[in-house]
Amino acid sequence: MNCNRLTIDVPSGSNYPEVDNVVLTLIPLGSVNTHPTNMVVSVNGLNEIICWPGDHTGWHLQGQTNSLAVGLSTNWVNVPGTSANSCYTNTIDPANGAVFYRTLFP
Repeated sequence: MNCNRLTIDVPSGSNYPEVDNVVLTLIPLGSVNTHPTNMVVSVNGLNEIICWPGDHTGWHLQGQTNSLAVGLSTNWVNVPGTSANSCYTNTIDPANGAVFYRTLFP
């Protein structure tokens, strides 16, 4: 596995009396994929479940709800809490005319 590593070597006898000859290595666990991807949408009862690949965690899910007469517009809003996840579950409201979703890299 290729990782970027930052190693901090604290020499023995330094001004840190609680540390004696310790090497601390920080290894990043992963990074956010910045390339566009697909979303998978499924329905379970009255819930819609929207998922995107886990390596896109950090992206924002955006949505908009309009009447059927308006359809798709430019009034995108971030769906709260979705940048920390890779799935979103929402209750389907039959009164909503047209609902759209997209993912956006911040």
